[in-house]
Amino acid sequence: MKTALLNPVRILMMFTLALLMSACTINETGPVGPSGPPGEPGNANIETVYFSFTYGEADISGDYSEAYVYMPEITPSIVDEGIVLAYHEKAPGLFQALPYTESYPSGFHYGYNFAYQLEEAIFIFESDDADWVPPANRIFAGKIIVIHGPYYLGKLTGVDVTDYRAVEKALDLEAVEADSIVRSVIKAQSRAK
Repeated sequence: MKTALLNPVRILMMFTLALLMSACTINETGPVGPSGPPGEPGNANIETVYFSFTYGEADISGDYSEAYVYMPEITPSIVDEGIVLAYHEKAPGLFQALPYTESYPSGFHYGYNFAYQLEEAIFIFESDDADWVPPANRIFAGKIIVIHGPYYLGKLTGVDVTDYRAVEKALDLEAVEADSIVRSVIKAQSRAK
């Protein structure tokens, strides 16, 4: 009668297992490998998109209008965990964070606001005058900055995000803007408040 413990196959397997286990070491690291090639300039987790449209294209009139810009960069993860900033270019190189309101000596007020949802940026225009119609060729342009991930969100800690130049410096946007995209309105609606 053979004893199961003395089975030569089992003895060989236990010997092999013991040999393999004795060859293992714990918490030893190997030498550091060579550095990889330098990456391309820019920030892979930040996208800057220029937008430009006329008030006529966006059907801006009355006391409330919305203009939608297609933004495939606004993904579900951006909606859940990212940040989207919008700036109106009031003059060449002068960017005003949205939302903001313009007030005129006549008492007329005009507000610019911004919202976003999956794949769309929404520009909201509000005025005191339901009959107001701006010139159709008036241009509304600026930048949208889409920021992915906690690392870049952390770079904005303590930065006044209403100051475009401070955001540009904190996120090194000069390197990003070379391949920025220009977008226009995809749909618009005006309605009374």
